[in-house]
Amino acid sequence: MKATTEKQKNILSFIERFQEENGMPPTIYEIADEFHVKTSTIFAHLRALQKKKLLTRSSKARSITLSLPVQHKKRNASLRTIPYVISRNNSLMKDGSAILCDVSMLGHHGKQSDANDLCALRVSGDQFRSCGILNGDVAIIRKSPVEYSQDDIVLTVQNGICELRKCSDIAVKDLPAKSDTNSSPKPHSGAMRHDMPVKGILVGIQRSI
Repeated sequence: MKATTEKQKNILSFIERFQEENGMPPTIYEIADEFHVKTSTIFAHLRALQKKKLLTRSSKARSITLSLPVQHKKRNASLRTIPYVISRNNSLMKDGSAILCDVSMLGHHGKQSDANDLCALRVSGDQFRSCGILNGDVAIIRKSPVEYSQDDIVLTVQNGICELRKCSDIAVKDLPAKSDTNSSPKPHSGAMRHDMPVKGILVGIQRSI
């Protein structure tokens, strides 16, 4: 029998973690999404693991079962399942998929968050490469209003599009006009306001290697 490859070990580890966190095995799509590969690639790995008798599965969804019992180890209390979000009617909505994240590795605002305050968004493009954020990275966002500065990266939702932007790049035209003064609104550097296009603040990045 051929030795288990590093990729196959990673898949087994992910299945085990997912099972522990969610009480059920992942779907083929969830595994493919975790490793940023096509479902056909995951099918091939699972067939190989079946031949090595390391797992069993049927044609039903969530039917993957590890042949070896899951090791009873101390659960990482900071591990959370963070849902991916999309925009619907300019509001954030869960898209049905999620990513496992160790919130102890997040920034200050992320560590203080309840799991329901966090969401995930796949980064598209290289506009934040200078900040160490690459195309394909997963941005972890805190949705609740928090203090932020002009140097922070925030999540905005406008015209049905979710996107990351630097606070300093949010144009005056994107902000609501003040009704009680004739002065022009300026990009905000204090607490978030609910009437701004900002929906959350970047608190961490997760990257698959």
